[in-house]
Amino acid sequence: MKVEQYFPFFMKVDTMFTSRDSVCGQKLLKTFGPNGLRIFTTPYDYLASLGIFTPLTRDEIRAEAEKRRQNMYVTQARGKWFEKEMIAFQEHLETIAKRYADRGWKGKNARFRPRTLSSALQVAIRFYNHVDSCGIISHRQIHQDIVDGFIFQNPGYKQPLRTLVTYLNRHGKVFRKLKIEMVNLNIPTDMFLAPDKCNELIKNWLCSEGKETKKGVIGIFMLMYAQQPSKLVRLRMSEIQRNEKGIYSVAFGSTELELDPRISALFDRYLEHRHALSMMEDDLQNEWLFPGRKYGCHMTSSAVSYALKDMGVSADQLFATSIYNAYQSGMRHPKVLVNAYGISTLTAIKYLKLLDPRMYDEADSASRSQQYVAN
Repeated sequence: MKVEQYFPFFMKVDTMFTSRDSVCGQKLLKTFGPNGLRIFTTPYDYLASLGIFTPLTRDEIRAEAEKRRQNMYVTQARGKWFEKEMIAFQEHLETIAKRYADRGWKGKNARFRPRTLSSALQVAIRFYNHVDSCGIISHRQIHQDIVDGFIFQNPGYKQPLRTLVTYLNRHGKVFRKLKIEMVNLNIPTDMFLAPDKCNELIKNWLCSEGKETKKGVIGIFMLMYAQQPSKLVRLRMSEIQRNEKGIYSVAFGSTELELDPRISALFDRYLEHRHALSMMEDDLQNEWLFPGRKYGCHMTSSAVSYALKDMGVSADQLFATSIYNAYQSGMRHPKVLVNAYGISTLTAIKYLKLLDPRMYDEADSASRSQQYVAN
């Protein structure tokens, strides 16, 4: 064999160890690294065959390779405000890994493998760079919109990001707890109702009388204000305001919306029917806008879905169509929908990408440019 090409290996070993008995596989791995041992496989195996040291297992070599990856991700934060945060997060992950190992979760039964740590740190550095590009300089400034925006741009990192989010909620001193929204990023094409169908539904709802006014108000709120059943049934009477002109306003999100006069007229008829029904059932003190069958309780989401089924539509169709109509009427920024309708930022961005790809691409391109500059 060509001994000359292995001369650097033996020279390094000679300077590292003072005697034959002091040669150690772990020290060789630390010095040469997994890739170095791969290059010098022949001399490494030769020394091991002589019994000079105990050869390392594949798991040990892989663990060292992952450790180098982990350190590389942490090093990328050097000089930035989140450098200490990355170091602390790495130490946190190593503590968890050691805890599992101490309890017997090793080898094939390992629950927190080195690759898991690498994945978590890879997502962490990417997330922190995203946060930094948004002008944020501390954990306290990280909010839900930042998390939603990152997930939408990097859907493949949604699962590994959970580890970091859990860590931030427990140790990051964030102002408000963060969460990973469970939002399906795909929208079936049959979710959007035709304009004629929308006009027919709205016309019938606005003309409803008596007990049908309840369905009318629910339908209007869902089709025109993008309200989901689970949120709609929890509207309280105290959240509805009426001015001196008889016009109602509702705060679905952070912004109070004034209802159209025709909807306010429908609302008057519904409240009149609600009051009469409450008198009969001795439930005048019910705080909910839509009382349920049980005394003092609100209507259930399943009851709303059942009522919509009789009309030949679903809650998902009304919601999707409402968002579509909002975009068509000029509400083309996700934050506007969030403030007006109280929906999540991730949901608003999802519809923006579907309904206006060009606008989404421009926003996404600008965001990526900022990230590139920050890096």
